[in-house]
Amino acid sequence: MVRGKAAAARLASYFAELLPNTEIDGAERLVGLDAIQSRLEALANGLARECLAILPGGAQSVGSREASRPLDERALRRGVEMRTIYQDSVRNDPATLTSRAGSPNSVVRYARASSCRSAS
Repeated sequence: MVRGKAAAARLASYFAELLPNTEIDGAERLVGLDAIQSRLEALANGLARECLAILPGGAQSVGSREASRPLDERALRRGVEMRTIYQDSVRNDPATLTSRAGSPNSVVRYARASSCRSAS
């Protein structure tokens, strides 16, 4: 009986982690584009001073750029400073570059993959 209860508790814990739009250990899990867009809108509307972002996936899709443009523009008009780190390969996609650059409050940086070794 004790083993059965322990197994049930483990299963409940496992499936609880699969629930969409939940927070687990301080990390928020959003499932679906609507949930993600809604959360990004709420976060963007609350920006007061700066927005720091790391976008590791390379060039942004047209849909992503179109969805972020009004949020970025409103934040920039409020004087929010925006800094974004992209993969180096995004330099080959002018559309992604022009969607985030061009404002005095917008800074775009590029990161190259590199390996680091600690001194021993």
